[in-house]
Amino acid sequence: MNGPRRILLPCMLGAHLCTLAQTPPVVLVNEVKATRPWEPREEYSFPRIVMPERPAVAQRINRHLCGELLEVDPDAAGNALFANVWGDSAGTWMPRLNYLTWSTAHPCAELLDVLIEGEACGAYCEGFSSHYVYDLRDGRALTFDSLFTTAGATTVNDSLYRRWVRTLGDHIATTLDGMAVEGQSTEDLERSRAMLEMYRYCMEQRPDGEPYVTDIVPFAGGIGFFLARCASHVEQELDELDPLRFDLSTAWLAQHLRPEMRALFR
Repeated sequence: MNGPRRILLPCMLGAHLCTLAQTPPVVLVNEVKATRPWEPREEYSFPRIVMPERPAVAQRINRHLCGELLEVDPDAAGNALFANVWGDSAGTWMPRLNYLTWSTAHPCAELLDVLIEGEACGAYCEGFSSHYVYDLRDGRALTFDSLFTTAGATTVNDSLYRRWVRTLGDHIATTLDGMAVEGQSTEDLERSRAMLEMYRYCMEQRPDGEPYVTDIVPFAGGIGFFLARCASHVEQELDELDPLRFDLSTAWLAQHLRPEMRALFR
């Protein structure tokens, strides 16, 4: 069932990321809802993008979102959009996704930001966050590699890597100073040693100039870059720097963007 439509607001005047000469396309977001037909009867919700002036672009975005998360073609699924993720009535396989929530944003005239969160289950269940930035000119999902020239990507990676090394180094130094303070419990000291070993190993394993960018977040005046965490699944509680994000200004990034991407970030 489709919920009420919500019109995404165009970028604000004066936002450096946006080009004032651009006319934002009309972007509507419908909410598609369905309730699992057996217990527990959880309600599932998912966005459906509508672009009256660019239906092919909206179709491409919807197919990508549904394929990535629901493993279906939305044009063929009909009323069974969630059939591949909510398990079966006999309980022979557990729901693959639970507790889905989502939000959208319009950081610039030709960009659509979609964030979907929930619980994913496989060998174990854990929370997840899937973030996508779409180019509204053609419906493609932007990635780090799609934004930059080969030389530009190397330069941006190097800048992020140096910031990452400096941040880890500062955190290691702060942790060592804390360990030197008298009165630390044995448990706290053991945790600090394990954390230091994790960060040192992480720095040794990542090649120079390879920060491992996992997500990009455009905003007014720049792009935020999230880097891969150092911790494995079992070490997550040790990683005090997760999530780790570094912001770079579009004024500096512009020279490193592919020519066809520069219009998005003026």
